[in-house]
Amino acid sequence: MKLGNSFHHQQRGFTLLEVIVALAIVAIALAAIIKVSGDNASHASYLRDQTLAHWVAMNVIAEIDLSDDFPATGQREGSDMMGDYEWFWTVAISNTIERDLRRLDVQVKRHKSDTEAIALLTGFVGKKTPVTQTTRSNITPSTPAKTPATSSTTPNTEKQDD
Repeated sequence: MKLGNSFHHQQRGFTLLEVIVALAIVAIALAAIIKVSGDNASHASYLRDQTLAHWVAMNVIAEIDLSDDFPATGQREGSDMMGDYEWFWTVAISNTIERDLRRLDVQVKRHKSDTEAIALLTGFVGKKTPVTQTTRSNITPSTPAKTPATSSTTPNTEKQDD
């Protein structure tokens, strides 16, 4: 016999509350993943800019070092292309306690109007000493070192008839 409507029927599927909680968990996880991905992209861009700016600063010091003239104290400005970007640099050249040595402080900025530099690099350049050329007449040939005479004995491998 069947007694009216039974309140004990078997439940199938999820309740609305369970679905809402599951969606909230997924939304929080996705938001965290998106934030981490955005931070990684931002950090990668910053590291790329810092690396390129450092290379520009190294090039500025190398160009000054490779020039034939001893750099005068003061400040120089310029720009260079690196990595499809134009970089603006300033180098302050100052004296050191050594008369024949200059200090180079290079600042590199992404935009000329930036207030802070992306890369700061300090280098030192010494005064070049004149190189004298040597001619063949004043080069004396070196004599090879004498090695002591050694005697070696070789075993007699011939068969002797007895």
